[in-house]
Amino acid sequence: MFYSYLSTMMEYWGISVTWALIEIVGLFSALFLWFAVYASNKTVGNYSFGQMIFYYAFIPLVGSLTEVYIISSLPKMIKDGRISTDLLKPYKISVCFFIRTISLKVAQQVLKLPFFLIMLAGIFLYFGLIINLSNVILCLLFCPFALFFNYLVDLCLSYTAFWIDDVWALKHLKIVLLLVFGGMAFPVDLVPMGLKSIFLFLPFKFVYYVPISIVQGISLDALFSNLVQIICWIAIFGVMAKLLWRAGIKKYDAYGN
Repeated sequence: MFYSYLSTMMEYWGISVTWALIEIVGLFSALFLWFAVYASNKTVGNYSFGQMIFYYAFIPLVGSLTEVYIISSLPKMIKDGRISTDLLKPYKISVCFFIRTISLKVAQQVLKLPFFLIMLAGIFLYFGLIINLSNVILCLLFCPFALFFNYLVDLCLSYTAFWIDDVWALKHLKIVLLLVFGGMAFPVDLVPMGLKSIFLFLPFKFVYYVPISIVQGISLDALFSNLVQIICWIAIFGVMAKLLWRAGIKKYDAYGN
């Protein structure tokens, strides 16, 4: 299954390359905004201009390791009745889609990583930024937890297709949550103190903000705390996914077959 999915992803390599270029263009659009902000400010929150550039430079790279897209396909398979054939096969659909997700990540690293690394090298050389290799390794060790957490969130949202005719709204709601609460649009610790505790409690920070913070350098205590938190959230969403699947299968009527 992994080889089959990977072959498909590599066959349509143009899509991944195009999205890599789109993400890089989006990154530079954000950087131009921060150029204007820092023209009249030496710091924003706890971030110097260099630290802010550092943060945004890693967004597409971290995203290529932690983003999940099954909500774009699994709900449609449920509504169309196409999961019926999968139910007859000797594997779980959740495992099938996780293997598909991993194959997509491998393909993305092969096709998109060179573009991201060239971009990253250019930004770091231009602004004179320094990166700690040990922090990068810690980030790479944390990212699989973030990927699995994000996968379970997508799985739970996808399973609502057993009851909801169209999960389009939930798909875009998740995008908004990641933009605002996940650290994709801005670092989470820039929010006012009254809201910061809410932002840091919610689990969406693990997709972008926490991995990038690890690269920038956090204490071992903070790293351990985030690791314990994400394991707890993985357990919560894992149980939710299993309950939603069991309830959904009882309701499933294989429409379209």
